[in-house]
Amino acid sequence: MGRLASLVGQTAWYGLSSMLGRAIQFLLVPFYTSLLDAAEYGIVTELYSYVAFLNIVYLYGMETTYFRQVKENPLQETHLFRLIQSSIFLSTLLFSALLLATSSFLMEALQYPGKTDYMMMLVLIMAIDALVVIPFARLRNFNKAPVFAFNRLINIFLNILLNLFFLWLCPKLIDQGYELAWFHAEDLVSYIFLSNVLANACWIPLFYRHWKEYRWHWDGPQWKKMMLYAMPLMVMGLAGMVNEVMDRILLKYWLPVGFYPQWTSQQALGIYGACYKLSMFMSLAVQAFRFAGEPFFFKQSSSSDSRQLFAKVTKWFTICCALLWLGVSVNLFWIAPIFIRDAEMRQGLEVVPWLLLANLFLGVYYNLSVWFKLSDTTMAGTWLGLAGAVLTLVLNFFLIPVLGFMGSAIATLGCYTAMLLLSFAWGQKAYPIPYDWKSFLRVILVSACLIFAQTWIPPHMAWMLAYSFTSILLFLLMVYYEYQSELKKK
Repeated sequence: MGRLASLVGQTAWYGLSSMLGRAIQFLLVPFYTSLLDAAEYGIVTELYSYVAFLNIVYLYGMETTYFRQVKENPLQETHLFRLIQSSIFLSTLLFSALLLATSSFLMEALQYPGKTDYMMMLVLIMAIDALVVIPFARLRNFNKAPVFAFNRLINIFLNILLNLFFLWLCPKLIDQGYELAWFHAEDLVSYIFLSNVLANACWIPLFYRHWKEYRWHWDGPQWKKMMLYAMPLMVMGLAGMVNEVMDRILLKYWLPVGFYPQWTSQQALGIYGACYKLSMFMSLAVQAFRFAGEPFFFKQSSSSDSRQLFAKVTKWFTICCALLWLGVSVNLFWIAPIFIRDAEMRQGLEVVPWLLLANLFLGVYYNLSVWFKLSDTTMAGTWLGLAGAVLTLVLNFFLIPVLGFMGSAIATLGCYTAMLLLSFAWGQKAYPIPYDWKSFLRVILVSACLIFAQTWIPPHMAWMLAYSFTSILLFLLMVYYEYQSELKKK
């Protein structure tokens, strides 16, 4: 139980930076939805979806490769850091130059002609993200979760302050008669990207010690060995990002004209993007767990009871996430108005429970993926990711024209469900782990029934609050009854 407690402690620290930081960022959602219309918010949603996709190319699997190489050669950590960082420096320079050289063509293709400044800022965001990923990985490797959390939170708080300065204070000063010739009030979207650039720039001095240790280093044979491990991870990451963001990219283009008589495709994308934000409660929990879980799995893999430990981690991860799925879904009636101020943008809330469940299944898939990372069969992850990507495209193609943005949400759930089942079936043959699947099905079905039952509750605040409390209490009682012997252990 001590190792499990250690993982919980590490997850809590990483969760501090992810959950608290993103919770603060959630305050920007009502801020954005009160200042931007649905079409403008659609621009932010779409372009940040491309950023998430391109970040995979900037990193090309080197973060996981770092953990794997350090596990095999812990005494050569500095050597490995310098080699991997050199590789990322070079690739970041080349890829950024390519994007900037083609920025005019790319923005026209995305139907944003003349907005090359957007591309320049997005390239800077991605470049800085790439350059600090290995320093952040070192903090995780050395179990310096508090420092990791501090560096993340500094960036987040600065981003918040800059957004407030550019989007609230500057327009207010202009309204009061101050002359700000440099400020373009008609293009608030650009200042969202600029705030991100400036906030990311703060990481450069924060990682001074790592830059001080860094020296250009190149080891051709070892680099090739690392790339053989990393390339399948990059393809897997790209396929995974197709599953994660492609719904928001394709919705704008595959939604039939007039499907929503009151909205354009750009506005529908903005509404879906705003409601998608509420599913971030689950994705943040998954992200916090991944930050702690990946180095934990590698370090525990040599233990004699590692497989039983992995099964226990997956079981309790699922229980906690099922509680989160239930808690958010049955409380949307008061959570949504807090974060999405524009009533029009709340008309897509039906997608939220589906997206929360999709992210829960994605988290379970990340737990299952330990088998191909530890057995050095990363190509398995590549094939699973590609299968999910193909399914994402196919489901979106057929469901968006019929169901609109609900089709995108169902496609996301269908993709992650398929990937979870395929990974389990394949992994149990190659690297058997005694997962408690009865427990998994039990907590998912109980949560689903409680969420579905809410549709029969009268839409009055008192009734909804009473049901919310009752449903969560019933879930907790079920967990205590089923697992009281484990819960009573130290």
